[in-house]
Amino acid sequence: MSPIEYYQLIKDMKSSFDLRLRMVQYALKHSKSEASTVFGTTRDTVRKWVERYLKEGPKGLIDRPRRPRHSPHKIPDELEKRILSLREDFPHMGPERLKSQFSLPCSSGAIYRVLKQNGMIKPRKKKYQRERDLRHIKALYRPFEKIQIDVKELKDIVELYPALRRYKLPVYQYTARCVRSGASFISYGFEQSLTNSTVFARYVLGHLRDMGIDVGVVQTDNGGAFVGGWQSKGGECFYWDC
Repeated sequence: MSPIEYYQLIKDMKSSFDLRLRMVQYALKHSKSEASTVFGTTRDTVRKWVERYLKEGPKGLIDRPRRPRHSPHKIPDELEKRILSLREDFPHMGPERLKSQFSLPCSSGAIYRVLKQNGMIKPRKKKYQRERDLRHIKALYRPFEKIQIDVKELKDIVELYPALRRYKLPVYQYTARCVRSGASFISYGFEQSLTNSTVFARYVLGHLRDMGIDVGVVQTDNGGAFVGGWQSKGGECFYWDC
């Protein structure tokens, strides 16, 4: 008897063709019963591969696709072509929007499957891939070539909220961070306003100018603290004169 059974050998092997060929040759030379004993499998398994070998030759020992010959859930070819055509015309639309916008008579899952099978769904990058791409982009900047200015409300931090109320501390944090080096400047304010943002930016950029540092780009999220309230007439996000 084989010290390792047929199924374990098949599981561990990258290619099962050689094992099946040896098993079939042994069965043809001796018998199916002896082959099943030597290779640690059943007579039905040996019979199946012997019959395929006699009918198709060596190619009969290759695994066949496990996909069913008929799929009751497969959508018609005309509908599939329409989905692909709509996706080409409206590449920004996802499966759910295509279904609702054009009343397609199939589920959004079926639309997604058609798009994916035809290479129209880009795989999402994993977190480590996005971080790697971002590190590569940051490495292209020189120090202080790009500064990100943000405003954060501190009242949603559970550990800080009691102290903020008890001592009436400022609840808004203004941060200017160098994208390349990570150097940060932090200030606090009692309100989130365009005035505070402008004053903070002038202090930071003025300090960097006095240190002989040339700042390239200042980036914000264009929120209310940088464009004013909803009644703002537009124009510059915020202004500083260094």
